[in-house]
Amino acid sequence: MTFGKNLRNLRLEGGLTQKQFASIINLNQSSIARFENGERFPDFGTLAAISKKFDVSLDWLMGLEVSEKRMKAWSDKDMAKLLSKIEGLLEAKSIQYGPDRVDLSKERREVLDISIHQFKNVVEQMIENQNSRRHSDTNQNAI
Repeated sequence: MTFGKNLRNLRLEGGLTQKQFASIINLNQSSIARFENGERFPDFGTLAAISKKFDVSLDWLMGLEVSEKRMKAWSDKDMAKLLSKIEGLLEAKSIQYGPDRVDLSKERREVLDISIHQFKNVVEQMIENQNSRRHSDTNQNAI
């Protein structure tokens, strides 16, 4: 899911109009519309304000957080592919936001690196847990 879709879902879950949502984070309605439509991407300060005021992680806002239930259904091949994509992000000098490719400033690169590393750790832990469950299931079936 993209940032814009997550932002829209967050707003709708709160029962807020774009105008109401915008006033909470000190923006105008047109900025929220552009974010939701993928025409623009907020600066770090705006991301942090949304995260703090609506109690959601930056990973979730950016679409990097994946539920454990969904990950359990993934195959080893899917997990390996995901890790490969994550490692590719760690080496990126620019990133695709909607139709535009954006060069990353030092500040944005640092924030993105932290989020990506955290997400990579979560994925690696999920793989380890999945492998442990498989091993445990195999041992129980042998009994």
